[in-house]
Amino acid sequence: MDVHKNARTTPHSRALIAQRVAAGERPAAVARAVGVCNRTVHKWVTRAAEGTLALEDRSCRPQHSPRAISAGRMVEIQRLRQRRWTGAIIAEAVGLSRATVARTLAQLGLARLPAVEAAPVGRRYEWERPGQLVHVDAEVLSDEQSVTVAGFLRRAVAWFARRGVQAQRVLSDNGSAYRSRLVAAACQALTLDHRFTRPYTPRTNGKAERFIQTLLREWAYVIAYPSSAHRTAALSRWLHYYNWHRPHTALHRQPPISRVVARDDRLRLHS
Repeated sequence: MDVHKNARTTPHSRALIAQRVAAGERPAAVARAVGVCNRTVHKWVTRAAEGTLALEDRSCRPQHSPRAISAGRMVEIQRLRQRRWTGAIIAEAVGLSRATVARTLAQLGLARLPAVEAAPVGRRYEWERPGQLVHVDAEVLSDEQSVTVAGFLRRAVAWFARRGVQAQRVLSDNGSAYRSRLVAAACQALTLDHRFTRPYTPRTNGKAERFIQTLLREWAYVIAYPSSAHRTAALSRWLHYYNWHRPHTALHRQPPISRVVARDDRLRLHS
């Protein structure tokens, strides 16, 4: 019995088509009988010569995908994501567009970072000149005593001064060390106006909070360090990368040092 026009064939009906043509029937007559076009009959006759498996449905995926990335790049994207890099930074590192990296991360099931990747805290703002408000949290210190924190403040102000930035104000949390008389005296000696975050409101110091999230993702937990000493030793190199090389979306893909040193002077002052 004839099959209605445009009916879908099966491996069994395809084999019958090839058998009827092999038995001497004209391809056009077989096509009319089973309700397919002549081209379909010729296709299944050709396939039948390759074997029974050739009559099975084949994937509709194209044999060539010019836009597909190499397996090596996919592995690299996966490796960098597991090191907690953002999609934008991965795209910069592997030389692909952000859209391509985002699509690849989705394919790998890595579109979202684990919980340590917090959402940006608060709304970003920027003072007119560097140094007008310095957000601080303690560096890797031996303790959180007031004398230690005062030393940290002096080093921070000196670091900015060496780069031509005069620190005018400092914003810190409400830790007992920052509230101490010793730190207050240090701020007075450094001509710093000391401001404090709103109690129990970390977003008040959003810049420092966001920096810490980046620090955790790209330095503290990026690899399994043999010891805390090894982790601490790696911090200075990472800070140099962060300040001088790491592109920031909020800074139009420029590193933080771009707010202090002009592009033409970076190579000369790079250290």
